[in-house]
Amino acid sequence: MYHFRPDLNLLHLIGAEIVQVSLAEYNLYINLEPKNVIHIMGQWQILDSMDRIVDEGNLDEEKDAYRVHKILGKKIVGYDVQNEKRLVFRLDNEWKLVMIDNSEQYETGFISPDICV
Repeated sequence: MYHFRPDLNLLHLIGAEIVQVSLAEYNLYINLEPKNVIHIMGQWQILDSMDRIVDEGNLDEEKDAYRVHKILGKKIVGYDVQNEKRLVFRLDNEWKLVMIDNSEQYETGFISPDICV
């Protein structure tokens, strides 16, 4: 519903390290150091350096395992608003964390400080 604005400013996250990931039934929480957070309530993907899906969540299918822990210890080196429904964080191992706005009704996530998307 909020979508990703093309002028979204997330420069404060550049250089932040992913120090914790937590899963809930419909949420992915990512804690960063220095103290920031990315809370994803919509669909998400983790892509490797060849843009292959390593993990994804908030789908309507069952999963036996998650691999989101693979991004622990990685730093955010950049981000791109690819379009109003897709925000990509680039990591220092050339992997990507992708937030996907898949709801016309609800917020997709929260990025500190106080950015609802």
